[in-house]
Amino acid sequence: MADKKISALTAATTPLAGTEVLPIVQGGATVKVSVDNLTTGKNVTVGSLTDAGNLTFTGTGNRITGDFTSSGGFANRVAFQTSTANSSTNIEVIPNGTSVSSAINLESDPALTNGTFFQVAINGGVDARMASNIRGTGTYLPMTFYTGGSEQVRIDTSGNVGIGTSSPNASAILDVQSTTKGVRMPNMTTTQKNAIASPAAGLMVFDITLSKLCVYSGLAWETVTSI
Repeated sequence: MADKKISALTAATTPLAGTEVLPIVQGGATVKVSVDNLTTGKNVTVGSLTDAGNLTFTGTGNRITGDFTSSGGFANRVAFQTSTANSSTNIEVIPNGTSVSSAINLESDPALTNGTFFQVAINGGVDARMASNIRGTGTYLPMTFYTGGSEQVRIDTSGNVGIGTSSPNASAILDVQSTTKGVRMPNMTTTQKNAIASPAAGLMVFDITLSKLCVYSGLAWETVTSI
C-alpha cells in the first residue's frame, strides 16, 4: 500500500462486514482497528445522514434526542419532514410480524415509571382507541378537547361528559351547558319524540334550567311553554 495512492486501490465490497481493519496512529505507533470498533460505544456527530436501508437500534433504553423545544422559535426545532417535494408528511407506526396493534404514547414522566400518559392506539381487530392511562403511581387525568382557543368538551375520570363546561355534573353522564344554544334533534321519529316526552322508567331524565322549552318543527324553533 505504501507505493499506491488510495485512488488506485480496488474498491471494497459493500456493505462492509465490520471485521475489516484500518491502520490508525495510537500513542505514536501505527496499529490496526476493525471497522466495527471505530464507532462502537462512541458518539458520532454528522451534519446529515442518508441511509438507503433500515435504521436499527440495539440494546435497551435508547433515545432519539434533539432540540424539540427551541426558545429560538418553532423553525429551529427538530421536526419530521418528508423528502418528497411538495408533499404532505405522514408518520407511520407499524407492528412487527403477526401483531396487529400499535400505539403512540405521550408521557408525563421521563423515567417511564410513575406518571400519566395519553395513548392513541389501534388495538388489533378490537378498536381504534384514545386513552388517558397511568404507569405505577401516576394519576388518571380527564380527557379534554380544545378548539377555537378554549375547551369545548371534557370527559372526566368517572366517564361523565361535559359539553360547554369543564366541570360535568357528577349526577349526569352527559352535561350540556350553554346560555345561547340548545340540543337539536330534528330527525327524530314520532315514537322517539313520545319517548322523550313520556320516558319509561330509567330511560331519560331532564334537568331543565332554561326559561322556555322550545321545539324545532323542521322549519323554525317554536316556543312550547314558559317554565
